[in-house]
Amino acid sequence: MNIIDKPADTSGSRLAQVTGRKVANLALQGGGSHGAFTWGVLDRLLEEERLEFEGITATSAGAVNAVVLADGLAAGGRGAARDALRLLWQKSIRPGVTWHISALNDR
Repeated sequence: MNIIDKPADTSGSRLAQVTGRKVANLALQGGGSHGAFTWGVLDRLLEEERLEFEGITATSAGAVNAVVLADGLAAGGRGAARDALRLLWQKSIRPGVTWHISALNDR
């Protein structure tokens, strides 16, 4: 049997089975306004302690959110990820301010 013919595993991930947590895979789209909206959604998802992220795929502004999310999670968990996303969007929405991702190093 090849991978195309193999039936899908619908039992959920091992993490969900062991911990009772919900597992999510995220697909984040691009576009400046979508990126800002996604920040709010990610902020809310990060509040849910029972939710675990298994994978993320993204483009454009969504990819910026994904990188900042992953870096924050790796650096200090949910709180650090929320802080990093907040910093990203607060620094990028000031009118007349030129912004570059390297500005996150100021945190």
